[in-house]
Amino acid sequence: MVRGVNSKSGKPFRRLRERVQRLTLTRLMLVAAALLAAMLTPAHAQGTKEAATAVEAPAAPAAETRLALVIGNAAYKDAPLANPVNDARDVAVALSALGFRVIVRENADRRTMRAVIREFGDILKESGGIGLFYFAGHGMQVKGRNYLVPVGEDIHAEDEVEDQSIAIDLVLEKMETAKNPVNVVILDACRNNPFQRRFRSASRGLAPLDAVRGSFIAFATAPGSVAADGTGRNGIYTKHLLENLNHPESSIESVFKRVRVGVLGETGNRQVPWDASSLTGDFYFNPSQRTQPATAALAPAQPSRDTPLALEIAYWQSVQASNNPGDFDAYLSRYPQGQFADLARNRVAALRNTTQAAGTVATPPKDAARVHFFRERGFIGSALNYRIEHNGKAIGNLGNGAYFSYDSPPGQQNFSPVGNFGSGGTFTLEAGKTYYVELNVVPFSASFRMVNTERGEEALRAMR
Repeated sequence: MVRGVNSKSGKPFRRLRERVQRLTLTRLMLVAAALLAAMLTPAHAQGTKEAATAVEAPAAPAAETRLALVIGNAAYKDAPLANPVNDARDVAVALSALGFRVIVRENADRRTMRAVIREFGDILKESGGIGLFYFAGHGMQVKGRNYLVPVGEDIHAEDEVEDQSIAIDLVLEKMETAKNPVNVVILDACRNNPFQRRFRSASRGLAPLDAVRGSFIAFATAPGSVAADGTGRNGIYTKHLLENLNHPESSIESVFKRVRVGVLGETGNRQVPWDASSLTGDFYFNPSQRTQPATAALAPAQPSRDTPLALEIAYWQSVQASNNPGDFDAYLSRYPQGQFADLARNRVAALRNTTQAAGTVATPPKDAARVHFFRERGFIGSALNYRIEHNGKAIGNLGNGAYFSYDSPPGQQNFSPVGNFGSGGTFTLEAGKTYYVELNVVPFSASFRMVNTERGEEALRAMR
């Protein structure tokens, strides 16, 4: 306050003071606004940037898994079938090439079927994705309900079917419980009821099934009809299925439509494949042909020739027709958790059971020498697999703990283990005699040596 100044002379000073106050207040408001903008702008800009990123580059969904359970039952006591085991093996190979992880069972009894269906359901529930169930063998309907017939059951009356067979409902319930988006059921099981003569009713084939949402069910023939087993390697239905699974147009509807046309043509319209679908989107067996997936991305495209899966499939195809258990042991040595591991173990067990039933030492042909090649299980080179050649021709494989038999011409013969540090050997063989040749694997060397009968038989017994 300025003393001694009259009111008239003090007006200019009051006006100046008021102007200064107004300017100061304005500046403070501007500064506050600037500070507030500085605090808010980065967060807003960051949120805008994140929103733009989410729109322009959404994260790709994870690829779905594909899981298949394949069962082939043929060794029925009362009504054996020719094709189902071959059908199951060939379908397993085809599905593996299309990105499926495949569980295979051959000539399964009831306990085995229930256990593997449970395993299939548990894995499917955990992994989600695509589920596929294939069965080749005897199937029947009783009182409108469908059953798959295990091997080894002796059913005398209709009231025993439920206890001694596997209801197809069990598979469908496992799939429904898994809550995965797509399920496929393929039943080449509409053959004659093997116990029909014991039943009072005579229902033929299988009864219709309702496809729950997201499922596709395919029958080898129409409900109430009977399918042919086939005279070649495969049943008629599975033969045409195999021909069409990897077709360039592999949508599930197109595949089974072509299968129907093929079966009708081959059977003169006597067998009419049938299916029911409640799929709500598109499913393609060959994912490389996929254009509009039913849900998220399915499996990767069919592997190229140099991928690990393609190499495994090629290896499997090279041994799948072999009658030497050593070939399958070699596959298991290289691929202990492979796509065909279950199938390989089944083949080993079947071949060795046949060998044991025929006797430990089979009589060699009169004009040839029987040579048992073996390699005892050991730590050194355990992961190595050797291809055995006779005069440059492959005759078998020796993985860790494997063996196989070979009928050789008599005289001086050269055998070579092809692999790391393998060196061959020449042996003089006599017609009608049996020999035992061990592949000895040590550091930086793998070579043959002939051993006596006692030593050879002891080694083979330990590996059987």
